[in-house]
Amino acid sequence: MKSRFKKVYLLQGQEDNSGEVVKTISKILAKHAGVQVAIPHIPEYEEMRADVALKVLQDNISHMEPNSLLVGISLGGLLAAALQEANPEHNFNVFAISSYTSDVGVMLMEYRVQRISLFSSLENSLFNDWRKYTPYTYDVPWLQHGPEISKYTLSHLIYSYLNKSTIRKEIEELDTYFPEFDFSTSERVALAS
Repeated sequence: MKSRFKKVYLLQGQEDNSGEVVKTISKILAKHAGVQVAIPHIPEYEEMRADVALKVLQDNISHMEPNSLLVGISLGGLLAAALQEANPEHNFNVFAISSYTSDVGVMLMEYRVQRISLFSSLENSLFNDWRKYTPYTYDVPWLQHGPEISKYTLSHLIYSYLNKSTIRKEIEELDTYFPEFDFSTSERVALAS
């Protein structure tokens, strides 16, 4: 299947474990999706405020390919959506995972249809704010323990989004067939085959 995007940028959160999630997703997408994958480097990111991290990314926007998919985990999702708002000429799409809609000096302002937000209100009810910024918000219980447990499932959903503009069917199938399933153990087998 041909991807709708030539390039995917993965923006991690400031937590140590989100870096591992980003690396796993990067490897899977590079191998199976036929897209270029980049992980922007932000020096000293772990201690950086959101507004400073956004400025670093914005200062390097000329190096980012237009019509790309920005995938962000935690703070990375907010930064991806803020970049999308600040650079409409780049026509970015955003896939935010377990992300807030505001942080120090950064707040989303616009409703966009080229965004998807996956979160679990069981993890944090503040994630529900995404409904104000995109029609494609998915409150999925299997993300309640964070994205690191579901990184293979997330890779599958991102792969699906690369090929079509909605992933509602895939999410409904996950919720229908596995309403209580913790994807941490068996998902590797499904993706490996």
